[in-house]
Amino acid sequence: MGIFKKKTKSKAVIPLTEQVQMAEQLRQAAVKTDRAHEKVINSWINSDSKNEKVWAAKSSMAEKRADKAYRNYYEYCHSTFSEEDIKNSGAQGKFLSKSFINRLNKIQLSKNKKK
Repeated sequence: MGIFKKKTKSKAVIPLTEQVQMAEQLRQAAVKTDRAHEKVINSWINSDSKNEKVWAAKSSMAEKRADKAYRNYYEYCHSTFSEEDIKNSGAQGKFLSKSFINRLNKIQLSKNKKK
């Protein structure tokens, strides 16, 4: 045992509502495909320039997948949640961040309590 005691306590985890949970899954897919596209671009930059057409095709396919995943996430959020909820959740510039989902969940939970 050490001399020091752990003084931090973990915060209670707030469960996500079903709608927000689906939005979180779509957000994770969008982030994952976006990172895959970045990885393809970085690999292309670091490779020799002999296979330009192959890398261009890989980049194009990765970009299409990333765009599709983002479009699915965007359309789900805007069809499920009101514009006011999205705006109050701080979507501007942080639409793909986890903090946006957490704030959106808090708004949804407070709405459910009022009903």
